Amino acid sequence: MSKPVSKNNKKPLVSVIVPCFNQGRFILETLESVSKQTFSNFECIVVNDGSTDDSLVKMKGFCEDDPRFYYIDKFNEGVSVARNTAIRQSRGKYILPLDADDKIAETYLEKTVGYIEQHPEVKVVCTNTRLFGAKNTNYELPEYDYRRMICRNVLVCTALFRKRDFDKTMGYNPKMVKGLEDWDFWLSFLKEEDIVHRIDEYLFFYRMKYESRNRNSFKAYARIRQQIWENHKDIYANYFFNPVESDEYQTLLNSKEYKIGKMLSPILNMRWCYYLIGFIKRNGRKANN
Repeated sequence: MSKPVSKNNKKPLVSVIVPCFNQGRFILETLESVSKQTFSNFECIVVNDGSTDDSLVKMKGFCEDDPRFYYIDKFNEGVSVARNTAIRQSRGKYILPLDADDKIAETYLEKTVGYIEQHPEVKVVCTNTRLFGAKNTNYELPEYDYRRMICRNVLVCTALFRKRDFDKTMGYNPKMVKGLEDWDFWLSFLKEEDIVHRIDEYLFFYRMKYESRNRNSFKAYARIRQQIWENHKDIYANYFFNPVESDEYQTLLNSKEYKIGKMLSPILNMRWCYYLIGFIKRNGRKANN
């Protein structure tokens, strides 16, 4: 494993953490979005997590051209270990995780760092999310609430927080290799009294793909949810959450089957009314005869 050697003697205020596994198609877009920030006092640590494509070649070339960027080359251990490795070697006061296929707007760091610097009581700062790629639309997450967070993840991974708070945790869980590692981390990182602030601007861009490791199959997803519960039994033992807020319920509401059924329901109800009226008329005539 190669260790990052900073080419910039100035200690950065923010460390942007970019784990990368076989994202050679997108990694340059991601790094370019970071390099274009209006806030310049940052370092960006890119972790090549054992990629078998051209990711390493591309990130090496990019890091050579900008002293704020450097990389770690390691064997594949998963996104959680990759993030933990980079964060432990980072020098910034604040941490911003960013996946190697996503992007941030030019003012992301300026807005989030400016807010958290002026509000020391806030533990996490995030922004609104815009989906792009296979689907292009605004992603409307519900307002953050700790009890809602227990039911389902209401935060994206790309959010700003203090490194000193990260150091109080065990970091991202290496066992969460099948997905939901972000939700698992937030449950470890946040307490009920903590404040999360969302800036009401679309400054984070999440790439939608036709396949997602978090939604490959219902059975696989159920196993990951079970693992979340196993990892945080102490939390779930103290809170009985509203099932309407659960991820499964929200998934059902957004499913094609539910929407089609809801659309057909009035029509089917009308048909049943016609059948009932016809039945009454037929039986009424029989009774009169």
